Amino acid sequence: MGNAKKFSKILNFQFKLFFSRLSNQGTIKTEGKLIKNRCALFGDFNCGKNSKIIIGRIDAAENFHISAISGGTLQLGKGVFINRNCTFVARESIKIGDKCSFGPNVCIYDHDHAFGTARKNGEYFKTASVTIGDNCWIGANTVILRGTSIGDNCVIGAGCVVKGDIPANSLVTSGRELEIKTIK
Repeated sequence: MGNAKKFSKILNFQFKLFFSRLSNQGTIKTEGKLIKNRCALFGDFNCGKNSKIIIGRIDAAENFHISAISGGTLQLGKGVFINRNCTFVARESIKIGDKCSFGPNVCIYDHDHAFGTARKNGEYFKTASVTIGDNCWIGANTVILRGTSIGDNCVIGAGCVVKGDIPANSLVTSGRELEIKTIK
């Protein structure tokens, strides 16, 4: 058996051990394989009770955080690249298509924290699904918020805060002017 096959078997065994520790919490399913051992060593998967993380095939740099909690589902397609310090947290649903790339420090949340009267009424989070199509590039320091749908073949420029529908084949950039409003 060649060195590449031995190395592959060792990696598969390490990932099975890694995922078995989390199996009593939720479900983490790999439909392909995680590329590079760094995924298990320097990243963080958190799968809460009744939650699911479904992984097609990813390549990830260090310090990423992928989390499905409170019954949420997080699905990553095939050929996804996740750069340093990315955070994806699903309380409802985050679905990322095939061949997407994420620059460093990208954050994706399918929920907002409730505040004010909603918080007093016992509502702690507002949730809405996030969907990112195939072949998208999300630039560094981008934040994608609940209720966002990004079509196929989109580029989201660095530093954008994205909420709402982005049509396929779009380039999204953000101005650098601040708009300040009073909280009611």
